[in-house]
Parts: sequence; C-alpha cells; structure tokens
Amino acid sequence: MTIPRSFKNHTKSLLVISSLALALASFNSFASYTEVSALITEAKAGQECKYYEAYGESDCVISVGDNVGDSHKYYLSNIIAKFNSINADNTLIPDSAFEDYDPYKDKVEKNDWVFSDLGEEDKTGTWTFNEGEYKYPDIRFWVAKTGQNFRLFWQVENTTANNSICDTGNENQTTDNLNYACMSLAASVTHGQWVTPSNHGTSGSDGLSHITFFGGLCEDGDSCVSVSVPEPASLALLGLGLLGLTVRRKQPSKNELS
Repeated sequence: MTIPRSFKNHTKSLLVISSLALALASFNSFASYTEVSALITEAKAGQECKYYEAYGESDCVISVGDNVGDSHKYYLSNIIAKFNSINADNTLIPDSAFEDYDPYKDKVEKNDWVFSDLGEEDKTGTWTFNEGEYKYPDIRFWVAKTGQNFRLFWQVENTTANNSICDTGNENQTTDNLNYACMSLAASVTHGQWVTPSNHGTSGSDGLSHITFFGGLCEDGDSCVSVSVPEPASLALLGLGLLGLTVRRKQPSKNELS
C-alpha cells in the first residue's frame, strides 16, 4: 500500500508540533521559583482564618483586594491542613496536632508532609509535600503563625516581570506583597520554607505556633503542576518551529517541480 504524500507531510508536521510541545513542557518543568511573603500583624484574635473572614465565607480562605487595605474581594485558595507544632526530631507531636478540612479530608493525611531543617523553637524550617510529587490538592500558600502575628508565604516563577511585581529581594517584607497583582502569581509547589515573624514588635522571631496550608485550585485527578507563561526562550523556540512549518508548506514538492 502506498502512503499518500499529503499524509506523510501531515505526519511530519504533527511530529514537529509534538516536539515543540515537549520542549515547552521541559522549559516549564525546569522553571525556578522565588519565595515571597507578607507580614500580617495583630490579626483578629491572633488567627489567620479570622483575619480572612472579611471574604464572607464560613470556610477559611486566602483572599485579597486590589491594593493594600482593600477588602478581601478576590478569592485565591482554600484551607487544606494545619499543623500545631513540630518536634526537634522533625516529627509531629501527637495526632491531634494535625487538622484537615473539607473537601480535602480524604485526599490528605499528616504523613503527606515532612518537616526538616528546623531551627530553635521551630522559628525556621522547610516542608515537603508528597515527597516532592505533585498531587491533588495543590499547595499555593502557607502561614507561619506566632503570637498575634503571622507571615503568609507563596512562590512565584522567577522571571523579570514577576520580580518587578513582587518584592522578592527583601526578606523582611511587610505588606508590600499583600496585593492581588503579586498573590495571584502564586504557583503550585511541593516544598517551601518559613520564618516566624516577631511577636508584638520584639526583636527576633518567636517560636512557631502552627503552620496552615492553603490551595486546592486544581481539579481532582489532574497532575496539579503549575501552568506558567512560557519564558521568552520558549516563545522563541515555538516561533522558530512555526516558521519552519510555514516555510516547508510554501516549498513546492518534487512532483510539482517536475
């Protein structure tokens, strides 16, 4: 059986497009992320969920306005789980220290998280979710709470544009990043760090009270990997590929030349 030339050309085009798609996926998979944060002081009753109750929902969420001081009109993520304290040997204190929330109760368990690099009184540390593999629900924000203050953390893709929107070079960010422009860039991540804020304006950081994780924006069954805007290099690669397809389409075939 003779395969039509048009089918061969179409197959080659599909292969080129597939290669480009794989290249773009590889660029995204190797994208680097920058951790940013915002400090919230003297929150209502010292709890992050009561701070966000202005959103008007019974469940705890992360929300924000257009600018610092706006009402929390833009919903960004749901509460997933909370850990009250961590032992010096990187293990959780009794099971009651772990709380999970609907609709994720049957999707997460305390062993999904591992805590490491813990400093004195857990003032600093790192966390890893699901051994670094993405799964539902995705994690986008986390809170390190102490006393009346808490610090909200998230990560953004490390690009010039994102770094100009978020205050990424200042480790002591207060409310500079507490706006929709920066917070809406929050990526799905499987690991992160925390530093507890100073309590009541005292020097240094107080011990950790609890860590709360937020997210749950991806669909159940999806990989939950962040989909980011392609880097300029990726766009250039895509442009070259499309240009190649266009040139190939314009070139006459051998049969046409004969």
